[in-house]
Amino acid sequence: MAGFSPYRERALQHYSQNNVVATLPRFVSLRNTVYLWGMLLALLIVVGIAWLGQVPSFTTSSGIVLSQKHASYAAGIYLFLPIDQLAAVHKGDPIQIQVGSMGPSFSTSVASVQGKAISPTVARQQFGLGSSAWGVITEPSLVLEARAVAGFSLQKFSGSVLNARIQIGSHPVLALLPGIGSLLGGNK
Repeated sequence: MAGFSPYRERALQHYSQNNVVATLPRFVSLRNTVYLWGMLLALLIVVGIAWLGQVPSFTTSSGIVLSQKHASYAAGIYLFLPIDQLAAVHKGDPIQIQVGSMGPSFSTSVASVQGKAISPTVARQQFGLGSSAWGVITEPSLVLEARAVAGFSLQKFSGSVLNARIQIGSHPVLALLPGIGSLLGGNK
């Protein structure tokens, strides 16, 4: 038996060298792994865009068109904004205006913001609001003047009621998701 011992040691050594390579079980194919990494990358890109993307915030307002000077106001486009929006609206902010419910619509910007609020009664007197424009101002409001737009006739639409959307800021797209909006803060 003493003669078999070297052969046995060489056989065990040869056997152990061949078994060094361990094979792990493959639960997912290579094609599926590449697909899943691609989906993760696409998800990260979408989240990055949503994080950086901004959605505008608007406030609504009503207004009137004056074709001639009335009281202390020159001919122009005037909007009435609730007092609590004073800090949000600035000169140059974009406005989308619709004349009446079926009239033309156009975009312009804020030309000026009157810092002093006026009551509905004072507004009706100073702007000569008739019965058709009685509901334009229902609470103490600020007066905004919108920039005149080329091609918009003040005479043709004099006394018309306006509906306006004034852009007052923006917030991240992610803020639209429930629960996340309060974490990300307010408007910019």
